[in-house]
Amino acid sequence: MKWYVLFVKNGEEDYVKNQIQMRLNEFGCNCLVPKRKVPEKKNGIINHVVKIMFPGYVFLQTKMNFFKYDLIKTIPHIIYFLNYRNKKDSSLNSSGQHEEAFFKFIPDNEMNGLLNLINLENDTLEYSKFCLDQEKLTIISGPLIGMEGRIKKIDRRKQRAKLLINVMGQEKLVDIGFEVLNLKNYALLDKQANLREGLRKKVERVIRTLIQIPEFLPKGNTLANYGMNSITFLRLMCNLETEFGIELCDDDLCIERLKTVDDITYYIQKKI
Repeated sequence: MKWYVLFVKNGEEDYVKNQIQMRLNEFGCNCLVPKRKVPEKKNGIINHVVKIMFPGYVFLQTKMNFFKYDLIKTIPHIIYFLNYRNKKDSSLNSSGQHEEAFFKFIPDNEMNGLLNLINLENDTLEYSKFCLDQEKLTIISGPLIGMEGRIKKIDRRKQRAKLLINVMGQEKLVDIGFEVLNLKNYALLDKQANLREGLRKKVERVIRTLIQIPEFLPKGNTLANYGMNSITFLRLMCNLETEFGIELCDDDLCIERLKTVDDITYYIQKKI
């Protein structure tokens, strides 16, 4: 299924989305009205509001044909299918082409870039956490993590920024909101992460005295996959008590509860 864009009357985006989903549901379709969460200050109070990211546009994913097209045209407030062309379109002609080829679509790579930003449960770009150190920006968490280069302008006081998005064959600057993480908290989180990683390596070293595990063990992999059983698990717990100088509670010594390296690491971290 391809993604298409409908140009609709401003303010009627969600209405059109709901109508499309009702009328085309049995034929298979997804509909998206991208939104953004931003802070707004009114009478000294900051409210977090959700606004349409691209006013007047509704994104539709389906296997398009003339029947669906005619059905969509009957929905109120739709103005037209966006007259969008890409390089693939220029090579299309009516000879021998499937119906779907007559409708202009958004390339998957462009649409995937947008979909990766959006919480698809509510169509909304949620806040990311920004750490601002003078002129340097580090995005700590959220949908924008790793995308510092796409942030073109920051208003720290208003906690709003300009995000560059490539969609519909154009680069668009979108006004977004963000959360500020101060340097002290960032340094603390960074320190905790380093300590946890060091602890994890020690736990792995103790585990390797009992069973063979890969040098780079994927997070979430259960130790049972590498031969850990109830007997070796109890031996592991005894070895961990000796290694870290702690006393483990008998009620917690459950292989189903401490089944991964990360489970054990977090448990040990709380004990020391």
